[in-house]
Amino acid sequence: VENAGTAAFKTLLWLLTISYLIMFLYNMLPEKKRLITEPLLPMLQLILCIPIQYLDVSGDNLFLSIIAGFSAINQARLPQAKVYGVGALGTYLLGSTARTIFLYQNDEMSDLVRYFFVNTIVVLLALLAFYTLKKQMITSIRLESALRTVNEQSEKLKSLAVVEERNRIAAEMHDTVGHTL
Repeated sequence: VENAGTAAFKTLLWLLTISYLIMFLYNMLPEKKRLITEPLLPMLQLILCIPIQYLDVSGDNLFLSIIAGFSAINQARLPQAKVYGVGALGTYLLGSTARTIFLYQNDEMSDLVRYFFVNTIVVLLALLAFYTLKKQMITSIRLESALRTVNEQSEKLKSLAVVEERNRIAAEMHDTVGHTL
């Protein structure tokens, strides 16, 4: 809404539409087909954040980098997720730096720098928290799988112990009772 009267409104609208279509397409692709476009679609979406942040006058453009970063991190394997998180931070920094330099002529520099650093910390912490959450979820899934395997092996060992005890008792009965009879 804040961009509605600006000269860049239509361009912003197209860039946002393309960015969200890329996110939608990437998230809807089956995992086997996603491997073909693994680095291409998320990085393209992140790169689109740079001109959007530069052209946006609302100041809410940090959320676009966070959303694009979350989307890329969420769908990627852990090593790629780290790269996408750094990429999202980098695209935010590039777009925000360009916007800050552009606004330098109109606003007080100390306010711009404060705004830039506060938003950078917000983006950094959000992306770091999301990456950490993904890492913990993967670790939790692996631990659950390992626990399930240990429980299955424990049940197998219990049944083997029961069979072994039965065989020992049968052998003992055979040796003592059978010889006595």
